[in-house]
Amino acid sequence: MRSSDEIGTLASSFDHMTGKLQRQHLATIRALTSAIDARDPYTLGHSMRVGQLAVMLGRHLGLDEKTLANLEIGGYLHDIGKIGIRDAVLLKPGPLTSDERRAVHDHPRIGLAILDPVELPDQVIQFVAGHHERLDGSGYPSGLSDDGVPIVARIAAVADVYDAVTSDRPYRGPMSPDEALSLLRDEAGFMLDPVVVEALAQVLPEWEHRRLEEPLLQGFKLPDWETPEVTAPR
Repeated sequence: MRSSDEIGTLASSFDHMTGKLQRQHLATIRALTSAIDARDPYTLGHSMRVGQLAVMLGRHLGLDEKTLANLEIGGYLHDIGKIGIRDAVLLKPGPLTSDERRAVHDHPRIGLAILDPVELPDQVIQFVAGHHERLDGSGYPSGLSDDGVPIVARIAAVADVYDAVTSDRPYRGPMSPDEALSLLRDEAGFMLDPVVVEALAQVLPEWEHRRLEEPLLQGFKLPDWETPEVTAPR
């Protein structure tokens, strides 16, 4: 609001206060994100990168600003349910038993339960609930398929998979961006949305530049004496 009278002054002050509260809200979510990722040094920065990459994909696809904001928050919170998975399962070095795999596959549901009292926008919930859903119905936790997978979840899946395969892990090195894009294209039309995958191809040069240059996307580093031993994360 713009005005030279008292109402304009009050409106300007209100706008400033609202903006400050929004920034504090986002900073709190980012802090929570760091706490989630800090369970495993190999995933530091993962949630932040997923949120930021999802925004880039959504913007390239022409989504509105409200949806972009929800993509960012959804990305930051998408793995919050892993708080409820025991380290013995989440960081197990060998193959999982069927019961352990079911436990890992339940982390989106755990995340939804944790976030339920917060009354988040539906699109944020769709991101948390659907980042492991796949178009062919092979995903989890609900086995959604085709039109049952909302656009937010389709973007979430591409951002999550891309960051996972291009990040270092104790049991493998990272794929190059070209290798990762080729992998995602192989799954496009079956598991992943081909339109979103091609959006990734278009934003990839800018994204990789940001990933290398922005400290926010690299995750904070724990001092060596605090770094826990880790095995293969799920």
